[in-house]
Amino acid sequence: MDLDVAGLVHEAFGVKPVVVRHPGPLVAYDETISVEEISPLRAMELIAATWEKYQNGRNFYPTKLAKIVRYAEAMSDGRWTYEPGWDTIDITDGTITGGRHRLHAILLSHTTQRFNVKRKTTKE
Repeated sequence: MDLDVAGLVHEAFGVKPVVVRHPGPLVAYDETISVEEISPLRAMELIAATWEKYQNGRNFYPTKLAKIVRYAEAMSDGRWTYEPGWDTIDITDGTITGGRHRLHAILLSHTTQRFNVKRKTTKE
């Protein structure tokens, strides 16, 4: 007997349940974490690599200009400090998956900043 869970939820609560689709098979990664000085040039290289993938159809959350400016002001004024275990730039298979606002702020502030960089590469 097939149970129509979505129909039961709709009947009971009057709302349609959200259907969450699994993105695909689970992927195994090799992961490394290092502390790196990120210069404006290096930030630009990382952003450019991600931009190419963005242009090829990969979805990324939009960057918020106000957040970038706030971070850049803190970096320029010397109020941005490295905190071990907290400020992490995440890179998966060469694509930034976390830290884009911070990288844009480095470009805007023309400063070099220290971050934890977590690199994940897909295991073959």
